[in-house]
Amino acid sequence: MTAEELREQINARIFALETRVEPFTNIRDLRVPCDGYDITARAYTPEGIAPQATPQTGPQTTSQTVPQPLLVYVHGAAWIAGSLDTHDNLCRRLATRVPCVVLSVGYRLAPEHRFPAAIEDSYGALAWAVANTERLGIDPRRVAIGGDSAGGNIAAAVCLMARDRGSPAIGLQLLVNPALDFTAYDAKGFEESKQYREYYLKDPTDANKPYASPMLARDVAGLPPAFVITGDQDVLMPEGEAYVRRLRVAGVPANAYRQIGKGHQSGHFARATAEAEEAMDLCVAVLRAAYKRMAAGRMLATSNG
Repeated sequence: MTAEELREQINARIFALETRVEPFTNIRDLRVPCDGYDITARAYTPEGIAPQATPQTGPQTTSQTVPQPLLVYVHGAAWIAGSLDTHDNLCRRLATRVPCVVLSVGYRLAPEHRFPAAIEDSYGALAWAVANTERLGIDPRRVAIGGDSAGGNIAAAVCLMARDRGSPAIGLQLLVNPALDFTAYDAKGFEESKQYREYYLKDPTDANKPYASPMLARDVAGLPPAFVITGDQDVLMPEGEAYVRRLRVAGVPANAYRQIGKGHQSGHFARATAEAEEAMDLCVAVLRAAYKRMAAGRMLATSNG
């Protein structure tokens, strides 16, 4: 099966899942510049938040509002599939229930654009968002990044990249069923993952690079606090939980939540189906608590300054 055929199959499987679509009206597709080219990102802004009018978006009716927290979301689907549309309902739910501004990243897909294109795109979208706080109506001191499956892999890599480059500051990495170690996929049971790896990486040796396999980073100190959701029937569970243990040893606050009786939820989580309700509720609770912590830390720093 070609990559294009596999992409169509994965996307069709996601869209076939039945769910209740979250009502949401304030959605804008934006062109985000990334080092000489543009990608598309989709901004979900809860009611009551008024982003600044721009030539691209036209005039808006605005009122004085408090800047809101930001979640940069990186969709999953094997690095070769998924889109802003496959994960639209998930982003609607998170934006409504947290609430927060969600910026969903339409990164370039493999194999047309191999590693590290998706990571550079996602990092570029994060940096752009933090540099355009008034346009998006966000507080740059309350920023989280999240992703599921392949998106969890990319989000964790972006955290490494942001630390290595010195910015932007990220207050939480929220990873759902993340793929974090490509070198593990030669073992029995990873046949499907091996195929995706071959489409994504330029060279087999890329599997050993930290931005491809965040679990293999030599040093994980200084990374954002993490919350990782796994499933006890998911082949990726061990690497997700091992990543949390590594972060803890390095002094990074990190927790894992293992769902019992759950496998790899990718499609169900993307569509926010009833099957993924437990994971969805966890994400909302964790994001709310993290943004509250970030706000408290900012106020403490201000009062002490």
